[in-house]
Amino acid sequence: MKVLIDSNVLFSAVFRSGSTPHQAYIKAVNPPYHCLVCNQSIEELTESFIEKFPHRSDDLKMFLYDALSVIDVIPIPDAEHPEEVKLRDPDDALILRAAIAANADIIISGDLDFLESDITHPEIISAAQFLQLPYP
Repeated sequence: MKVLIDSNVLFSAVFRSGSTPHQAYIKAVNPPYHCLVCNQSIEELTESFIEKFPHRSDDLKMFLYDALSVIDVIPIPDAEHPEEVKLRDPDDALILRAAIAANADIIISGDLDFLESDITHPEIISAAQFLQLPYP
């Protein structure tokens, strides 16, 4: 099962070890799941984290070093997808586009624009909801 993790969940996973987003990340990078992150999310995570927590850049480096060995970083296709019109925030369209192109089953996000959308595939759920899912 392919699971794409949104940048806001990744940020929380780095910042708060043991938190719900961190636990969801740990679950997503282990079988039977196949964890995906789009290249834009890695860039956003890096820029945001360094801007907000420059004194913790070593934490980010260690997280990325480990993460990049167990996740697939996927590109964002240029072509728009019809499902994008269901999103309130146009910035989320790129994440959705990447997830659809990679044939992701689930997007884990903390973004209400995603969570409240009418998109059904991939399924968009919170980190807490992902933790409650039984293993496939």
